[in-house]
Amino acid sequence: EIERMVNKIGIIADGKLLFQGTINEFKEQYSTNIYLKTSNNDKAVSLINNPKVFIEHELIVIPCISDKNIFKLISKLIENGIEVYRIFEKDKSLEELFIEFTDREVL
Repeated sequence: EIERMVNKIGIIADGKLLFQGTINEFKEQYSTNIYLKTSNNDKAVSLINNPKVFIEHELIVIPCISDKNIFKLISKLIENGIEVYRIFEKDKSLEELFIEFTDREVL
């Protein structure tokens, strides 16, 4: 609902301004997760070696990654004998983003 009412937002947590800009700018920076299904998710996560990457419902979740970096990551998996079966993106709602963003920045 807020997305239809405003075009700029500011996010404040613990007295600090964490973000100021348009909703689209915020979503572009923080909203997209990449999901992968591979032949060996555990080995793939180990190769990715990023604490923000995790497995959820038999899918690897990779937050906020550029197209160039996802290409490098997929290439690395294939070079290491991991078959990649599925790749897709899923955007989060503004509410989900706000909760995750403020929790992460405050902690």
